[in-house]
Amino acid sequence: MKRIFALIIVIAVMAAVSHSTVDITEINFSTVTSGTFDQSLRGWFDTVNGDVVRANGGNGVLSGGTVYYVDGNKSTAGNGTSWDDAYNTLSAALAASHANIAVSSRRAWATRNTIYVIGDAITEDLTKLAQKTDVIGLGSYNQYKKAGIIGDHVIEAQTTAHYMGCRLINMQFRGDGGGILFDIPINQNGIEFINCDFQQNGGETIGLRLGGCHDTKVTGCTFRPNTSGVGFSTAAIQVLDGAGALTNVNISGNQIASGAIGIDWNETSNVNSWITDNHFYTTGMGIDSEDVTNLMVVGNRIKTATASANDTSNDFNILYAIDNIVTGTDTTIYIPSPADF
Repeated sequence: MKRIFALIIVIAVMAAVSHSTVDITEINFSTVTSGTFDQSLRGWFDTVNGDVVRANGGNGVLSGGTVYYVDGNKSTAGNGTSWDDAYNTLSAALAASHANIAVSSRRAWATRNTIYVIGDAITEDLTKLAQKTDVIGLGSYNQYKKAGIIGDHVIEAQTTAHYMGCRLINMQFRGDGGGILFDIPINQNGIEFINCDFQQNGGETIGLRLGGCHDTKVTGCTFRPNTSGVGFSTAAIQVLDGAGALTNVNISGNQIASGAIGIDWNETSNVNSWITDNHFYTTGMGIDSEDVTNLMVVGNRIKTATASANDTSNDFNILYAIDNIVTGTDTTIYIPSPADF
């Protein structure tokens, strides 16, 4: 009986350790090499706002693919195979990963690559991403526990190259030239932003624009004004009206400050798309979707500099809304409320 009891205790301890949750922003990047994803993470789970990544037996590869390294503070570029030989721009690592996924001799198309990034304000304008690649910011950019990039990013058309399934995790994007901070064109599908910051810095009008991209997620991100308190002058997030129905878009758990609209949703045909559990502080409408159908608006909390009534503080279809609270310049209301029916 004593042996059985001791065995139960050992199993319980092992289970507790193996299922511990680790904050990705606390990873010691200096111990991340091609052979180890920080020894303390061996066999553990790392959770980033509900998006679970499992370290694959401690071998440094999260999803069976190739690992690349970017150190934006290096003066000379390496080949990206280690921290000592890291690339010094994110664009170089993205190009390498995108080409690597396309290699057919080892069926790389079914894997996911990983790019680790450190750098306090790498300055570059991205025009390309990388298919089936996780871009993970480590270290710190000043007080932010993220990797920082200064630039305005306009990704090329899907007809030129398809960057499906690219995920950007724990990155800070700061503008430098006005216009749109991050612009994703139509049918660049499956792109995700997780725990990222979008900061208005150079007069940007829009933080993130999605041009009709299916299976897109924006989760746990922050949309910030500049240091003078000036926010995005058109919208923090804008979704364009693409060709045909837009499917499986999820904008969830974000903190959104805007000098105008919070989320400007223009797609008129929607399937399984959700705006949920976001917190807004806007001068204009929190959510403006022109009363479209099949867009679920659930659990949002909105502070706006307009009157609180729907169609003033917001414009979304109450028949597809649950448990939203709006505080305007006059009062606080629920949308929908029993009086709406």
